[in-house]
Amino acid sequence: MKSGKKTETAVLKSVMADIIYMEKSSQANQDISASAMIRKGIKRREESAVAFRAGNREDLALIEESEIQILNSLLPKQMSEECIAKIIGEIKERIGAKGLGDLGKVMKVANTELNSSVSSMKLVSEVAKKILSA
Repeated sequence: MKSGKKTETAVLKSVMADIIYMEKSSQANQDISASAMIRKGIKRREESAVAFRAGNREDLALIEESEIQILNSLLPKQMSEECIAKIIGEIKERIGAKGLGDLGKVMKVANTELNSSVSSMKLVSEVAKKILSA
């Protein structure tokens, strides 16, 4: 923190504040990990960067993007599509899913098992659809 990296310090303080707020809020009963809070911060900053660009504030958009890079460095390494496909295949066999009608069941299990390992459940959903439709 004393290295003079003010942007990194501000981003880390923001993440810590978000985590503390979530722990103390009424939503503390929900199982929300630190990586989920970081991904939420990334999404919020991406939306801000788009809004700043729409308002011709490129300087502020660049600041938001640098903060996104800092937050991305805090996240664990993301799973590859092949690894996700393997896990979805295992889930499919374990719960006995037969087709696209069982997508909800597969996604429910996948959400609990893969939550902190993937940045977007959209990719998991696409992989699950491919596997279940085959």
